[in-house]
Amino acid sequence: MAIFQETKVKISILVTLTLLFVFIGIIPLAISSWRIIKINKEYLQSNMMESFLPILKEVSDSMKEDIGNYQDAVRQMTPTAVSILKNPKASNDIPSLMKDPRFLKVQILHPDGKGPYAQSIDFQSPVLASMESDAFLRSIKGESYVSRVYYDQKDDVPVVILSEPLSAEDSDKVIGTISTVVNLSPLVEMIKKESQGGKVMYVVDGQGNLMLHPKAEEMAAHKNLAQSAIVREFLRTHGLVPTVGLFQEKQDDNKIDILGAYSPIGDYEWGLIIQIERNTVFQPVRIMTRESEQWGVIFALAAALVGFILARWITHPIQRLAQHALDVGRSQNFDRKIDIKGSNEIQQLADTFNYMTGEIKEYVLQLQAAAQENKELFLSSIRMLSAAIDAKDPYTRGHSERVKDYTLVIAKQMALSKAELERLEIAALLHDVGKIGIEDRILRKPTNLTPEEFEIMKTHPDKGANIMGQVAQLADIIPGMRGHHENFDGSGYPQGLKGDQIHLFARIITIADTFDAMTTDRPYQKAFTLEFALNRIRTMANIKYDPKVVEAFSHACEEGKIALHKPARPRPKQPVA
Repeated sequence: MAIFQETKVKISILVTLTLLFVFIGIIPLAISSWRIIKINKEYLQSNMMESFLPILKEVSDSMKEDIGNYQDAVRQMTPTAVSILKNPKASNDIPSLMKDPRFLKVQILHPDGKGPYAQSIDFQSPVLASMESDAFLRSIKGESYVSRVYYDQKDDVPVVILSEPLSAEDSDKVIGTISTVVNLSPLVEMIKKESQGGKVMYVVDGQGNLMLHPKAEEMAAHKNLAQSAIVREFLRTHGLVPTVGLFQEKQDDNKIDILGAYSPIGDYEWGLIIQIERNTVFQPVRIMTRESEQWGVIFALAAALVGFILARWITHPIQRLAQHALDVGRSQNFDRKIDIKGSNEIQQLADTFNYMTGEIKEYVLQLQAAAQENKELFLSSIRMLSAAIDAKDPYTRGHSERVKDYTLVIAKQMALSKAELERLEIAALLHDVGKIGIEDRILRKPTNLTPEEFEIMKTHPDKGANIMGQVAQLADIIPGMRGHHENFDGSGYPQGLKGDQIHLFARIITIADTFDAMTTDRPYQKAFTLEFALNRIRTMANIKYDPKVVEAFSHACEEGKIALHKPARPRPKQPVA
């Protein structure tokens, strides 16, 4: 019978493996789809990158030719411009240049910057005026000058300034300049034509400044793209050779792969760049991937249906056991048992699980008892320590315990959590632990302390923090101990903290400490009534005390949650030897 049962178990495992083979039938489909997708990605990327260089060459050559034509047109006007410098009335030929819509402004200037001739659209841009000044200074030195591109938002045109020196016919001496403002909108139309299907073409100068872009708002922003990976590479190589490659850009803390290429535009130190996000290139592949996933889901559902029907009778006991284990873990009820009928390993596993939950229950009970015992021992030690501190001064006997009680009432009024209440209780009990390091002659002095003695007394919060700082587990209660003499307006000690800089625990303990000091007999004063102490504390809100804590304390007093402890009688003073 035992042999038969073992064979039955093996048959069940065989059925499970058979179902696994059904699912494995989906793997070849997944592998083949993955391989096809990979090949298509490589093809699309390679094809896109190969198409970049011919496009760049065609556009850069066209731009170079157009700018050269503009310069030639200006140079052809230099003889007429020289004549105008000599005779301002000889300006009849200049309007022919202005008939070309690409030339928005023409200026002919003497070396002093004043000129006999200027005709233009009325540009109001101070930036453009500064560029014209730069062009004049360069050309008056004998240079042919091509400025950077400037986008004029008012007239919605990108422009460039072309400037040429003017020389006398019989010498090389520069006698003036001719400059033009040229509309580069035709060049923008070129890059717009190529900026389709996710591709973006644009032009930068030798410093990485964006000059031409298919979007007007990008040109208007006058961005510097020197930190862009593809622009950075163009600047590094000075764009000497047209280059295509894969670059990685950073956008909103995300890294994006970019396919891009760049090419120089003539000798102008301009770079023509075209780029496209790699994911955009792979859009057809993503469509293919979705279709593969859809067919994969269909096959998976069919296999799952068959598998479910065949495996239901095998998996049901395991599911019951798993759910039972989950329920036990969530409810922490280790008395619950599971009963699975059968004679195979699953039934044995259930019996073992029932035995384990019983053992765990015993162990948890032991841990809970030990934890409670350790907690009580710890709190008892804290109380003993605080009592020992209070015992150094007969007038403060029971002070720490009372401060703890008042502190907890205030904290509960402020709806602090149970964990916070436990930490606050310890902080309140130990708030004066630093007095261990203060001499008895100062602690027990029946009269007012001298300034020197008070300075010594003011060290007890830091002393307490240093003492308790040796215990790593008490690190989060130290701010409450150290700060119980800080004032809300920053006039307290030892750190002079202010407002919310003071730990909430310390702000609560401060009121509890003051309240107990006012309502118990001290060598320097008799105990005050609860009403007097409450009013006194209220008047010091926003000065010494946190107004929110004062409000909680006031409500607790009004609701009768705070009652005065009967003050202990001071023991007779011992003579000082």
